[in-house]
Amino acid sequence: MANKSRDVTEAELSVLQVLWCQGPLTIRGITEILEPKRVDAYYSTVKKLLERLEAKSSFLTVEK
Repeated sequence: MANKSRDVTEAELSVLQVLWCQGPLTIRGITEILEPKRVDAYYSTVKKLLERLEAKSSFLTVEK
């Protein structure tokens, strides 16, 4: 059985820092803070980062 890495990447940490500072946000809201000039291009990237963080964590939940 493969071990899932529980380490947080730099990109995941950036998302967490936005959430810690701003509180609950939509994916679009997070993307607008991290990449304000390229929201459409980075939306799916932020979504995937949130999915990975949710899989690694027992305290982070993503409302769908």
